[in-house]
Amino acid sequence: MQIYFQGSPQKDMENFFVQVSNLFRQKKRFVVARIVRLIGSAPRSQGTKCIILEDGTLVGSIGGGLLEYHVTKKAREILQQARPFIQHFSLTGNDLTKAEMLCGGDADIYLEPFVPENQGAIVVYKRIVQVIQEGHTGILFTLILEDIGPEDESRWMFLSEEGAQVGEIPVLKGNQPELRAIRKPRLLKSQEGGPLIFAEPVRPDDVILIFGSGHISSNLAKIAKMGEFKVVVVDDSKELVNTERFPDADEIRVLPFDKAFEHIHITSTSYITVLTRDHISDLAVLRGALKQATPAYIGLIASSRKREVIYKALIDEGYKRENLEKIHSPIGLEIGAETPEEIAVSIIAELIKTRAERR
Repeated sequence: MQIYFQGSPQKDMENFFVQVSNLFRQKKRFVVARIVRLIGSAPRSQGTKCIILEDGTLVGSIGGGLLEYHVTKKAREILQQARPFIQHFSLTGNDLTKAEMLCGGDADIYLEPFVPENQGAIVVYKRIVQVIQEGHTGILFTLILEDIGPEDESRWMFLSEEGAQVGEIPVLKGNQPELRAIRKPRLLKSQEGGPLIFAEPVRPDDVILIFGSGHISSNLAKIAKMGEFKVVVVDDSKELVNTERFPDADEIRVLPFDKAFEHIHITSTSYITVLTRDHISDLAVLRGALKQATPAYIGLIASSRKREVIYKALIDEGYKRENLEKIHSPIGLEIGAETPEEIAVSIIAELIKTRAERR
């Protein structure tokens, strides 16, 4: 079985929900394991998830080692009764001679079995896939209960950013403004003595848009893929941008730089890198990039002189100085990079840093 996603809470999210929806369509039985509570140090963060298939195959990762061994073993057990289970792990072992988990924290893993009878889940997860693929966001709420069977459909609720609701968890009624404000995975207490609910923000996968097709761009595409970004390369020359030069790209778009954003949907998970062949092309891309409301990042490769020329042109055209402050230039972290490979590393390092700060 191919591993389709890495399990991170905010990375490869689309692939996770697509995978779950595919399993529903195939009428498969499986378990989703989520880290719902975390205290102290652990190998992965709250909200990280994986899928355990009926034969024990693990798709994704919540930390590896003994933790995944025990989770997989328990998942196969609970799938028989199709009832959820909360598995507690203490990661505070300190004896190197024993098979203990030594990270230093505590974690609760919610093992949630899914069977073809879970019609409520099928509807909710299908809608999530649609929302993500349309470039929008939302929040998935999951009721955390052990004493609940597959016949109970009031376990999942999804709120999209547009205001639509799919599914229902009765204890969450009337709290939509507060619920929509959630930005990070977290456990919610419904009421005194009531059940817990896990809130999981849902958004499109992180996408790096690489404008330009030079040596830095080709190296950046390769490294960005390793950093779990979806890679889109854009250039106005079909001779320079192709699958031979960019085998790691998820998409290759041949577009005029001054009209590129008419054909590309930008979201809050879009990282725009401007690496074109000259300042005229850079300027064309930046004009479009600065008009986008929600990109996570805009970066420009340029010398101080080139940057001054481009910024002056933008200001003369009516762009405000505060708009230009959105641009990261020089692009990349300062690590003394000189070669195209080193510069690509510095750029992806800055993108990873930016992504981590936004979580």
